[in-house]
Amino acid sequence: MNNNSVKCPICNKYVTISGINAHLDSNCQYNIVQTDGTVKDIVNDRDNFTDSRHISFVQATLFNQLSSNRKRNNDDILNKNVSNHSDKKSKIEEKISSPKFDLNKKYNTNDININNNNNNNNRNIQMKRDNKKQLPLAELVRPTSLDDYFGQEDLMGENSILKTLIKENKIPSLILWGPPGVGKTCLARIIAHQNNTFFREISGTIHSLSDLKKASEECANQLKLTRKKAILFIDEIHRFNKLQQDSLLSWVERGSFILIGATTENPSFKLNSALLSRCRVFQLKKLSKNAIMSIIERAAKIKLELYDKTLIIKNDSESKTNTTDTTNSNTTTDSNISSPIIPTSSDFKTSKELLEKSKNIYINKDVLELLAIMSDGDARNSLNIVDMALNLILSDDSKNEITKDMIKMSFQKTQLLYDKDGEEHNNLISAFHESIRGSDADATLYWLGRMDPLYIARRLIRIASEDIGFGDNYALTLAISCYQACQFIGMPECDVILAHTSVYMARAKKSVEVFKALCMVKEVMQNEINYPVPMHLRNAPTELMKKLGYGVGNLYVPDYEEPVEQEYLPKDLKCRRYLGVFEENRRKAYEEKKRLEQEKKNENNKIDENNVTTSNNSSCNNDD
Repeated sequence: MNNNSVKCPICNKYVTISGINAHLDSNCQYNIVQTDGTVKDIVNDRDNFTDSRHISFVQATLFNQLSSNRKRNNDDILNKNVSNHSDKKSKIEEKISSPKFDLNKKYNTNDININNNNNNNNRNIQMKRDNKKQLPLAELVRPTSLDDYFGQEDLMGENSILKTLIKENKIPSLILWGPPGVGKTCLARIIAHQNNTFFREISGTIHSLSDLKKASEECANQLKLTRKKAILFIDEIHRFNKLQQDSLLSWVERGSFILIGATTENPSFKLNSALLSRCRVFQLKKLSKNAIMSIIERAAKIKLELYDKTLIIKNDSESKTNTTDTTNSNTTTDSNISSPIIPTSSDFKTSKELLEKSKNIYINKDVLELLAIMSDGDARNSLNIVDMALNLILSDDSKNEITKDMIKMSFQKTQLLYDKDGEEHNNLISAFHESIRGSDADATLYWLGRMDPLYIARRLIRIASEDIGFGDNYALTLAISCYQACQFIGMPECDVILAHTSVYMARAKKSVEVFKALCMVKEVMQNEINYPVPMHLRNAPTELMKKLGYGVGNLYVPDYEEPVEQEYLPKDLKCRRYLGVFEENRRKAYEEKKRLEQEKKNENNKIDENNVTTSNNSSCNNDD
């Protein structure tokens, strides 16, 4: 063949390059190059095909097969010799002559395409299902509508502010503040999905300033193109530094997009005041037990549907009944073991029930409650536990029930929600301190178990002087000994030492005389000038200082047997008292309160006496 011909991918015949399109359009009948170099057109040749419609169908079928082969091994097809052409042609003729390809029969290509599409759809559905099986359960069941969002009744209840704003599509820039696993990210995505809004998500943990600027420009451009504000969601926004947060100010100020930030830290401490003033802050609380149970139930059903199984929630009474039935059935089987086995209709019914039960996964309601309690209001934590428990059951056909043992095995509570640099740290230490101050030893022990041991040991030293003080001077010595003991033996052995010291301080007599006096001194230093040290109190190590009057008039107290009267405060603060003032003022306030109560009581007694006298006089008049 010459260089001006090319092999047709359908019929494998050589065709002129300029006439390849016409050759394909004519069902491979025109512009065929012969061995002698001439070009021949075949029209209605019975040796090839009898009906152009049949030819179209056969060629289309063969084209699909040949093109798939060509994709798998394109080089082999392009480099075949002309000698293989006759073999290929004979194979095609065999396919045509086979019963599957009746030339006299009119095939409906639409039906063939529909069947192929159905097969492709089924294959795609199965692939999607397999991909979903690999997702973490928390991501698989992430809600996309408000109906599937559980918890946060204060924010998402009927007629609540946030829910009303979402429904009316009037979302301002806002900050979602709450502990992990309460639905901050879910809520942001639901807002975007509910209002069909462009949604761009970045994270404060991994994205830089350039990424933030790029995302901001992308969201701002959506407003120019669609006249609709986009949503820029920043997870862990508190991880952005001041420069990154400041870069958002101009965008939020102009309203170029809606900013939604999610944070686990107190925004007052972690976000710039300028950015915070431009956003509404909504606080999300820990999820309730009922909300966690609803989330778990929905998640388990969605996951089991991928495996063609159903979740059945049982009560304790149902579980006991099933256990009794199983025991009775086993007893009956043992007693009749010698009798011949004759299948009956009830046997077939039982086998059908067993088949249906094999598709069910059971969980008791008390197990759900246990899981909700152990998750401590963290939905993500509970979903991870359920995911592990379900995977354990699905991998073992002999198991069909989620038990408490599975939950406890999947859930190992190594640490509570505690961050020494976060707000929760401040909340816990405040609760611990107030419990000691209020002499509640039980509450003191509880909050003790929630905190870092070494920090508590340091805090106890402070409490010993601030709240106990002169009430029990030994408390400070005990606190220091406790701190040293914790350093010597470490955790977990030092836990009882901490408990011992904490309970002692909770039960000890309290006195804040020193602490209140120190606060008064600090107030004076803050509100008044720094008065100079009196000359007689100054040290005079040199002759020059002595000549200047340093130390003149100072009375060295150890030299005198009798009491020495000497002023030690600056002249303007003469006779100023700090110690005992708080106690004296508190005593006076208490006496005044008791006096007023007594006066009020006496007044009420007089009113009662007058009422009695009036009633007696009226009764006497009636008798007359």
